[in-house]
Amino acid sequence: MGAMNIAMKILVLIAALLMPLAAHDGADAASLQENYLAARDATIKTLAAASKRGVAIEKLDAQQVRALADLGRQLGRIVGAAALKDAAGEGKINLETLLQGDQDLGMLDGIAYVSKDGKTRTVVTTQNLLKAWLRVHSKWHEKGENVPQGMAPALRTAMFYTQALGGGAAFGIFAEIPAGSDAGFTTALLVARAQDIGSRQPDELVVATIRGARVFIVTAPAAAALPPVPACEAVWPELEKKTKEFDASSASNPREERILGQRRRKLEDDTDAAYRRCFADNAPRDPNFKTFVAQAQAIVDGLPVK
Repeated sequence: MGAMNIAMKILVLIAALLMPLAAHDGADAASLQENYLAARDATIKTLAAASKRGVAIEKLDAQQVRALADLGRQLGRIVGAAALKDAAGEGKINLETLLQGDQDLGMLDGIAYVSKDGKTRTVVTTQNLLKAWLRVHSKWHEKGENVPQGMAPALRTAMFYTQALGGGAAFGIFAEIPAGSDAGFTTALLVARAQDIGSRQPDELVVATIRGARVFIVTAPAAAALPPVPACEAVWPELEKKTKEFDASSASNPREERILGQRRRKLEDDTDAAYRRCFADNAPRDPNFKTFVAQAQAIVDGLPVK
Protein backbone atom coordinates (compact mmCIF):
# COMPACT_ATOMS: atom_id res chain seq x y z
CA MET A 1 0.00 0.00 0.00
CA GLY A 2 2.88 2.35 0.82
CA ALA A 3 4.47 1.85 -2.60
CA MET A 4 1.09 2.36 -4.28
CA ASN A 5 0.55 5.63 -2.41
CA ILE A 6 3.99 6.84 -3.45
CA ALA A 7 3.27 5.91 -7.05
CA MET A 8 -0.02 7.81 -6.96
CA LYS A 9 1.68 10.88 -5.54
CA ILE A 10 4.27 10.74 -8.32
CA LEU A 11 1.53 10.54 -10.95
CA VAL A 12 -0.27 13.53 -9.40
CA LEU A 13 3.00 15.50 -9.38
CA ILE A 14 3.70 14.66 -13.02
CA ALA A 15 0.18 15.71 -13.98
CA ALA A 16 0.63 19.01 -12.17
CA LEU A 17 3.93 19.66 -13.94
CA LEU A 18 2.39 18.91 -17.32
CA MET A 19 -0.58 21.19 -16.66
CA PRO A 20 -0.52 24.43 -18.71
CA LEU A 21 0.62 27.55 -16.92
CA ALA A 22 -2.73 29.18 -17.51
CA ALA A 23 -6.19 28.07 -18.50
CA HIS A 24 -8.01 31.28 -19.34
CA ASP A 25 -10.55 29.89 -21.77
CA GLY A 26 -12.54 26.77 -22.57
CA ALA A 27 -13.84 23.82 -20.62
CA ASP A 28 -10.62 23.30 -18.67
CA ALA A 29 -10.69 26.87 -17.38
CA ALA A 30 -14.36 26.56 -16.40
CA SER A 31 -13.70 23.32 -14.56
CA LEU A 32 -10.69 24.73 -12.71
CA GLN A 33 -12.69 27.80 -11.71
CA GLU A 34 -15.66 25.77 -10.51
CA ASN A 35 -13.36 23.56 -8.42
CA TYR A 36 -11.59 26.58 -6.96
CA LEU A 37 -14.80 28.43 -6.03
CA ALA A 38 -16.29 25.27 -4.52
CA ALA A 39 -13.14 24.63 -2.47
CA ARG A 40 -13.01 28.25 -1.27
CA ASP A 41 -16.67 28.30 -0.19
CA ALA A 42 -16.42 24.88 1.45
CA THR A 43 -13.41 26.02 3.47
CA ILE A 44 -15.23 29.14 4.65
CA LYS A 45 -18.12 26.97 5.85
CA THR A 46 -15.80 24.45 7.50
CA LEU A 47 -13.92 27.15 9.40
CA ALA A 48 -17.19 28.81 10.44
CA ALA A 49 -18.49 25.51 11.81
CA ALA A 50 -15.23 24.86 13.65
CA SER A 51 -15.31 28.35 15.15
CA LYS A 52 -18.90 27.79 16.30
CA ARG A 53 -17.80 24.57 18.03
CA GLY A 54 -15.20 26.54 19.94
CA VAL A 55 -12.07 25.35 18.17
CA ALA A 56 -9.07 27.36 19.35
CA ILE A 57 -8.13 30.33 17.18
CA GLU A 58 -4.59 28.96 16.80
CA LYS A 59 -5.93 25.81 15.14
CA LEU A 60 -8.28 27.83 12.95
CA ASP A 61 -5.41 30.04 11.84
CA ALA A 62 -3.25 27.02 11.01
CA GLN A 63 -6.06 25.45 8.99
CA GLN A 64 -6.65 28.72 7.21
CA VAL A 65 -2.97 29.07 6.26
CA ARG A 66 -2.98 25.60 4.70
CA ALA A 67 -6.22 26.29 2.86
CA LEU A 68 -5.01 29.62 1.47
CA ALA A 69 -1.83 27.96 0.21
CA ASP A 70 -3.86 25.30 -1.60
CA LEU A 71 -6.30 27.84 -3.02
CA GLY A 72 -3.36 29.94 -4.18
CA ARG A 73 -1.98 27.00 -6.14
CA GLN A 74 -5.37 26.49 -7.77
CA LEU A 75 -5.63 30.18 -8.65
CA GLY A 76 -2.14 30.09 -10.12
CA ARG A 77 -3.27 27.46 -12.62
CA ILE A 78 -6.34 29.53 -13.53
CA VAL A 79 -4.70 32.95 -13.78
CA GLY A 80 -1.31 31.87 -15.09
CA ALA A 81 2.09 33.45 -14.63
CA ALA A 82 2.32 37.21 -15.10
CA ALA A 83 5.47 38.66 -16.60
CA LEU A 84 5.60 41.77 -14.41
CA LYS A 85 8.86 43.65 -14.86
CA ASP A 86 9.41 44.78 -11.26
CA ALA A 87 7.78 41.93 -9.31
CA ALA A 88 9.69 40.65 -6.29
CA GLY A 89 9.42 36.89 -6.73
CA GLU A 90 6.29 34.86 -7.26
CA GLY A 91 2.86 36.17 -6.46
CA LYS A 92 0.55 34.92 -3.74
CA ILE A 93 -3.20 34.66 -3.33
CA ASN A 94 -4.92 38.01 -2.89
CA LEU A 95 -7.30 36.66 -0.24
CA GLU A 96 -6.32 37.59 3.32
CA THR A 97 -8.86 35.58 5.30
CA LEU A 98 -11.45 32.82 5.06
CA LEU A 99 -12.92 33.42 8.51
CA GLN A 100 -16.48 34.74 8.68
CA GLY A 101 -16.66 37.96 10.62
CA ASP A 102 -13.23 39.15 9.52
CA GLN A 103 -13.37 42.57 7.89
CA ASP A 104 -11.43 41.51 4.79
CA LEU A 105 -13.43 38.38 4.00
CA GLY A 106 -14.48 38.34 0.36
CA MET A 107 -11.54 40.04 -1.31
CA LEU A 108 -11.03 39.56 -5.05
CA ASP A 109 -9.89 36.12 -6.21
CA GLY A 110 -6.55 36.67 -7.88
CA ILE A 111 -2.79 36.49 -7.56
CA ALA A 112 -1.04 39.50 -5.99
CA TYR A 113 2.49 40.61 -6.83
CA VAL A 114 4.53 43.17 -4.92
CA SER A 115 7.27 45.30 -6.49
CA LYS A 116 10.89 44.99 -5.38
CA ASP A 117 10.65 48.20 -3.35
CA GLY A 118 7.46 46.95 -1.69
CA LYS A 119 5.43 49.98 -2.74
CA THR A 120 3.48 48.82 -5.79
CA ARG A 121 1.00 45.96 -5.72
CA THR A 122 -0.53 44.26 -8.76
CA VAL A 123 -3.47 41.86 -8.53
CA VAL A 124 -3.99 39.64 -11.57
CA THR A 125 -7.28 37.85 -12.11
CA THR A 126 -9.38 36.69 -15.06
CA GLN A 127 -12.50 38.17 -16.55
CA ASN A 128 -14.47 35.06 -15.57
CA LEU A 129 -13.27 35.17 -11.96
CA LEU A 130 -14.08 38.87 -11.78
CA LYS A 131 -17.58 38.30 -13.18
CA ALA A 132 -18.20 35.55 -10.61
CA TRP A 133 -16.94 37.83 -7.83
CA LEU A 134 -19.19 40.68 -8.97
CA ARG A 135 -22.27 38.44 -8.93
CA VAL A 136 -21.63 37.51 -5.30
CA HIS A 137 -20.86 41.10 -4.30
CA SER A 138 -24.00 42.53 -5.88
CA LYS A 139 -25.66 41.82 -2.51
CA TRP A 140 -22.63 41.61 -0.25
CA HIS A 141 -24.02 44.21 2.15
CA GLU A 142 -27.68 43.81 3.06
CA LYS A 143 -27.83 47.46 4.07
CA GLY A 144 -25.41 49.72 2.31
CA GLU A 145 -23.59 50.24 -0.94
CA ASN A 146 -22.64 47.31 -3.15
CA VAL A 147 -20.54 47.15 -6.29
CA PRO A 148 -22.31 47.63 -9.62
CA GLN A 149 -22.55 44.76 -12.07
CA GLY A 150 -20.44 44.91 -15.19
CA MET A 151 -16.66 44.98 -15.13
CA ALA A 152 -16.15 48.48 -16.51
CA PRO A 153 -18.68 50.18 -14.19
CA ALA A 154 -17.31 48.30 -11.17
CA LEU A 155 -13.69 49.20 -11.91
CA ARG A 156 -14.63 52.89 -11.81
CA THR A 157 -16.04 52.76 -8.25
CA ALA A 158 -14.40 53.18 -4.88
CA MET A 159 -16.57 50.45 -3.36
CA PHE A 160 -15.08 47.87 -5.72
CA TYR A 161 -11.53 48.57 -4.55
CA THR A 162 -12.56 48.73 -0.90
CA GLN A 163 -14.08 45.25 -1.11
CA ALA A 164 -11.67 43.72 -3.63
CA LEU A 165 -8.37 44.89 -2.14
CA GLY A 166 -9.24 45.14 1.56
CA GLY A 167 -6.76 46.70 3.94
CA GLY A 168 -9.12 47.96 6.64
CA ALA A 169 -9.77 51.37 5.08
CA ALA A 170 -12.24 52.60 2.49
CA PHE A 171 -11.09 53.95 -0.87
CA GLY A 172 -12.14 57.43 -1.89
CA ILE A 173 -11.81 58.56 -5.51
CA PHE A 174 -10.49 62.10 -5.93
CA ALA A 175 -9.94 62.30 -9.68
CA GLU A 176 -9.91 60.23 -12.84
CA ILE A 177 -6.55 60.20 -14.61
CA PRO A 178 -6.43 60.07 -18.42
CA ALA A 179 -4.76 56.80 -19.46
CA GLY A 180 -5.45 54.34 -22.20
CA SER A 181 -4.37 51.27 -24.07
CA ASP A 182 -5.08 49.61 -27.38
CA ALA A 183 -5.22 46.29 -25.53
CA GLY A 184 -8.61 46.89 -23.89
CA PHE A 185 -10.52 48.78 -21.19
CA THR A 186 -8.39 50.89 -18.84
CA THR A 187 -9.17 53.24 -15.96
CA ALA A 188 -6.80 55.20 -13.73
CA LEU A 189 -7.87 56.88 -10.50
CA LEU A 190 -6.28 59.19 -7.96
CA VAL A 191 -7.38 57.92 -4.54
CA ALA A 192 -6.90 58.03 -0.78
CA ARG A 193 -7.77 55.41 1.81
CA ALA A 194 -9.33 56.37 5.13
CA GLN A 195 -11.40 54.93 7.97
CA ASP A 196 -13.44 58.10 8.38
CA ILE A 197 -14.46 61.20 6.49
CA GLY A 198 -12.53 64.45 6.71
CA SER A 199 -9.96 66.62 5.02
CA ARG A 200 -7.28 64.60 3.24
CA GLN A 201 -5.27 64.66 0.05
CA PRO A 202 -5.02 61.76 -2.40
CA ASP A 203 -1.74 59.89 -2.21
CA GLU A 204 -2.22 56.75 -4.30
CA LEU A 205 -2.93 55.72 -7.88
CA VAL A 206 -5.14 52.80 -8.90
CA VAL A 207 -4.86 51.53 -12.45
CA ALA A 208 -7.15 48.76 -13.73
CA THR A 209 -7.00 47.31 -17.21
CA ILE A 210 -8.66 44.40 -18.99
CA ARG A 211 -6.29 42.67 -21.39
CA GLY A 212 -7.46 39.59 -23.20
CA ALA A 213 -8.85 37.11 -20.69
CA ARG A 214 -7.06 38.72 -17.75
CA VAL A 215 -7.58 41.78 -15.55
CA PHE A 216 -4.71 43.72 -13.92
CA ILE A 217 -5.25 46.00 -10.93
CA VAL A 218 -2.28 48.10 -9.81
CA THR A 219 -1.99 50.28 -6.70
CA ALA A 220 1.04 52.56 -6.34
CA PRO A 221 2.01 55.64 -4.31
CA ALA A 222 1.24 58.86 -6.17
CA ALA A 223 4.36 60.34 -7.75
CA ALA A 224 3.43 63.88 -6.68
CA ALA A 225 1.34 65.68 -4.10
CA LEU A 226 -1.50 68.11 -4.60
CA PRO A 227 -2.03 70.87 -2.01
CA PRO A 228 -5.38 71.36 -0.27
CA VAL A 229 -7.92 73.37 -2.25
CA PRO A 230 -9.32 76.18 -0.04
CA ALA A 231 -12.70 76.12 -1.79
CA CYS A 232 -13.00 72.41 -1.04
CA GLU A 233 -11.78 72.67 2.55
CA ALA A 234 -14.59 75.16 3.23
CA VAL A 235 -17.14 72.33 3.46
CA TRP A 236 -15.80 71.03 6.78
CA PRO A 237 -16.57 74.02 9.06
CA GLU A 238 -20.11 74.06 7.69
CA LEU A 239 -20.46 70.32 8.36
CA GLU A 240 -19.20 70.76 11.93
CA LYS A 241 -21.78 73.49 12.52
CA LYS A 242 -24.63 71.32 11.18
CA THR A 243 -23.57 68.20 13.11
CA LYS A 244 -23.61 70.19 16.34
CA GLU A 245 -27.16 71.18 15.54
CA PHE A 246 -28.06 67.52 14.98
CA ASP A 247 -26.46 66.54 18.29
CA ALA A 248 -28.40 69.24 20.11
CA SER A 249 -31.66 68.09 18.51
CA SER A 250 -30.94 64.47 19.44
CA ALA A 251 -30.31 65.41 23.05
CA SER A 252 -33.58 67.31 23.30
CA ASN A 253 -35.63 64.75 21.30
CA PRO A 254 -34.61 61.22 22.41
CA ARG A 255 -37.47 59.66 20.42
CA GLU A 256 -36.06 61.13 17.22
CA GLU A 257 -32.46 60.14 17.97
CA ARG A 258 -32.34 57.25 15.48
CA ILE A 259 -33.82 59.28 12.61
CA LEU A 260 -31.63 62.27 13.38
CA GLY A 261 -28.60 59.98 13.51
CA GLN A 262 -29.40 58.65 10.05
CA ARG A 263 -29.77 62.16 8.72
CA ARG A 264 -26.47 63.15 10.27
CA ARG A 265 -24.64 60.21 8.67
CA LYS A 266 -26.17 61.04 5.29
CA LEU A 267 -25.08 64.64 5.67
CA GLU A 268 -21.54 63.50 6.49
CA ASP A 269 -21.43 61.16 3.48
CA ASP A 270 -22.86 63.81 1.16
CA THR A 271 -20.34 66.37 2.41
CA ASP A 272 -17.43 63.97 1.92
CA ALA A 273 -18.63 63.22 -1.62
CA ALA A 274 -18.96 66.94 -2.36
CA TYR A 275 -15.42 67.50 -1.03
CA ARG A 276 -14.00 64.88 -3.42
CA ARG A 277 -16.04 66.23 -6.36
CA CYS A 278 -14.65 69.68 -5.67
CA PHE A 279 -11.13 68.25 -5.59
CA ALA A 280 -11.71 66.42 -8.89
CA ASP A 281 -12.88 69.66 -10.52
CA ASN A 282 -9.77 71.55 -9.39
CA ALA A 283 -7.08 68.86 -9.68
CA PRO A 284 -6.52 69.02 -13.47
CA ARG A 285 -5.59 72.70 -13.14
CA ASP A 286 -2.70 71.94 -10.78
CA PRO A 287 0.74 71.77 -12.48
CA ASN A 288 1.48 68.45 -10.75
CA PHE A 289 -1.53 66.77 -12.33
CA LYS A 290 0.46 65.97 -15.47
CA THR A 291 2.79 63.92 -13.25
CA PHE A 292 -0.11 61.61 -12.41
CA VAL A 293 -1.02 61.30 -16.08
CA ALA A 294 2.53 60.25 -16.96
CA GLN A 295 2.71 57.85 -14.02
CA ALA A 296 -0.60 56.17 -14.85
CA GLN A 297 0.34 55.76 -18.51
CA ALA A 298 3.71 54.31 -17.57
CA ILE A 299 1.97 51.72 -15.39
CA VAL A 300 -0.39 50.79 -18.22
CA ASP A 301 2.42 50.55 -20.75
CA GLY A 302 4.47 48.34 -18.43
CA LEU A 303 1.80 45.64 -18.07
CA PRO A 304 1.69 42.45 -20.16
CA VAL A 305 -0.43 42.76 -23.30
CA LYS A 306 -2.64 39.85 -22.20
